[in-house]
Amino acid sequence: MPTGSTKGQIMFPDLPNLRNTRLWGLEVYDSLNHTPSQTQGVVMTKALLIATTVTLFFDGGEFITIPTMKLSCFAPAAFYFNTPDFAGQQIIWPKCYITLCDPTTVANYATKSFVFNAYYTNKI
Repeated sequence: MPTGSTKGQIMFPDLPNLRNTRLWGLEVYDSLNHTPSQTQGVVMTKALLIATTVTLFFDGGEFITIPTMKLSCFAPAAFYFNTPDFAGQQIIWPKCYITLCDPTTVANYATKSFVFNAYYTNKI
């Protein structure tokens, strides 16, 4: 991260299997409901997720920024919450990112994984 940055950003990778799809839902998991990550890494804690946002760019140039915890479908008492619905937008994943709202805590995120689940259909 550049010196003097006021926010840290983690870019989403290019996701070839999601390039020509329509997004209908997106969920994030924390360490209480998903462990370990696909790479065997430690999944983010709820406390760390609270201090992040997700910015998604749609085909056509529009974007939305969502508090990451709004994408969590699990409550502390194991109740299931509805996450925001999408309307079948095509997401430009290489432009999307996670913002760490407090860059002084970047070291807390270094060895952990963000785990997302995307609900999508192929673009027709």
